[in-house]
Amino acid sequence: MSFKESVDGWTGRKSFIPESGVSLNNIYYTFKEGRIYEHSLNTLANNFYRVQYDSSFNVFINEMPQVVKGFSAINYTGTQSRRFEYLYNAKWYSIAEINFNTTIPTAVQQKQPGWYVNYVKTDLEGGEVKEFEKKEGKWFNYIKALEIFNDCEEIPDGIGNPDIIESEPQDYILTVTIDEDCSSSGASTPDTIQFFVNIWDNTKNNPIYDLNIVNETTAQDVKCAIEGLYDLLYQSYGGVTNDGTAFSYVFADSLQVGTQMYNSLTNEPITSAGAYLFVGTGEQMSDLT
Repeated sequence: MSFKESVDGWTGRKSFIPESGVSLNNIYYTFKEGRIYEHSLNTLANNFYRVQYDSSFNVFINEMPQVVKGFSAINYTGTQSRRFEYLYNAKWYSIAEINFNTTIPTAVQQKQPGWYVNYVKTDLEGGEVKEFEKKEGKWFNYIKALEIFNDCEEIPDGIGNPDIIESEPQDYILTVTIDEDCSSSGASTPDTIQFFVNIWDNTKNNPIYDLNIVNETTAQDVKCAIEGLYDLLYQSYGGVTNDGTAFSYVFADSLQVGTQMYNSLTNEPITSAGAYLFVGTGEQMSDLT
């Protein structure tokens, strides 16, 4: 984008990417690969940093948008159109000669670069104009249809999706090798037992005062549930005994997020989620107190 201070606004878009740019005495300089370039000196259009680009622009026609419009031809007044040569019976012809003789060419090649319409798209159809004929000082040609859309189709921006995808079946031999030096433990057998607290038994022997945090879904929920047992009068958690559950795991994996836990008696993997409190290393409750 270009900003012009005299109009206090963005006045144009650039199609080239400089490393840096500066204006001095109304002369625009840019830098590319360590070299300084002065703009507006080159007589070639769209030639930046010794690289030639094609000139292009997009036109939006939206007069009376509530009316469905049909476009059959395009004409313009300006410089040279792109020109193709068409081969027929071992001889090359222009588009005007091909149209006049109503012949079907067998080959085509570009003879001269120039203006053309890459794609015309409406809500009903799409087309193109590969080149123009010069008639009465204007460049003119009919739009060649490429696609026709119905009201239920989404207008694509490309060539669309394939109708059929087929491929020959292939067989592969897959060999899997486990490198124990690179694995987390080199083994999958649990070798360490860890006890977790999840039960708070109230000494009143009333089940409504007991707590099991297994079904709590977040750490905040666990915190709030445990704090509900706090005795504000005695400022303690008195009248409560704890119990819990022992799990086994692979010691080399360590206790961290994602460590697979196992049933400490059967070594079957634990597949259900639950909340348990880690209060210290040990295999049973007595080891933690």
